[in-house]
Amino acid sequence: MTGLWSRTPPRKARPPKTSPSPSIGSPWAPSSSIYPNFQHETAGRTSSTPFSLSSPSSSTSSAPAPQGSPYSWNSGSSLSSPGTPRRRQPEVLGPTPSPSSSYRLPPLQRSMGYLAFPPPSASPSPPKSSPPMSAPAPETTPPAPADAQVDLAAEEKARALRLQQAEEARRGEEAWVASGGTLRDAHGRRDPVRTAAVRAELALRAWEAEAVARWEAYEAAWRRLLGGDADEVQEGLRFKDIPWPVSVPGGAVQPEDVTVSRVEEFLLEGLKVRGCPTTRRERVRGALLRWHPDKMTRVVGRVVDEDTERVKEGVRVVTECLQKLNETR
Repeated sequence: MTGLWSRTPPRKARPPKTSPSPSIGSPWAPSSSIYPNFQHETAGRTSSTPFSLSSPSSSTSSAPAPQGSPYSWNSGSSLSSPGTPRRRQPEVLGPTPSPSSSYRLPPLQRSMGYLAFPPPSASPSPPKSSPPMSAPAPETTPPAPADAQVDLAAEEKARALRLQQAEEARRGEEAWVASGGTLRDAHGRRDPVRTAAVRAELALRAWEAEAVARWEAYEAAWRRLLGGDADEVQEGLRFKDIPWPVSVPGGAVQPEDVTVSRVEEFLLEGLKVRGCPTTRRERVRGALLRWHPDKMTRVVGRVVDEDTERVKEGVRVVTECLQKLNETR
């Protein structure tokens, strides 16, 4: 009966698909601890797999893959196609063990990475002490050769000769200018500038010589007065016999010649001489010690009666000038 209510015959049940099962004992077989019923379910079951599995640990190998199969599974190799080139697996810290090898990678240390360095030691080794360095030998200057010594001696002799000639020329110019002559230049023309400079130098030397001579005469007079030369000491002293620190053109000092300004000029003029080793302080101090009232009592006691008051007045003026110079250093 055909129609809506006709009954269609039932389809035949297809056998369940079975997946290829690796042989028992293969390292790629599922573990029984994870799949406890795997061995029981696959026991006695035969499968027509298009590839074969070989166990690395088993001495017997399973049947090869059927003819015309595009895949083959060999020990230590991966599933590959005849036309696909094999790709080399990267090696990390050593070669990758094959499934059939019993080699295993050594365990890595914690303190070591890709570049292995020894772990730092707890106690560093003491630095090696270097041997003491010996002091360098002092450098000795080699003696000059004989030719160099001869040249040096000749040069010194020539230099001394040049200095001697220059000194003789200077003395000749000074003598010529002192006599009233005029110097000339290298071209024979009159040189008034150099002539005036030589005349000023001659005048300065003459004044310095006079100042030194006056001071030396003053010191010599005081040495005679205080008993340096017994033959020249007189019994009665007069005002003119006292070595007053003033400069008078005639040489005979009068009471009106002893003033503060003249005393100051005489005492300090010698300090202007070039090369004078005495300082202003030393000159004033020496004069204060010489003209001190206690020391001048001995001198005043040897003065005649008619000149005693004038000598005392002169000593007072000199002392006043020295005190003024001592205050204005």
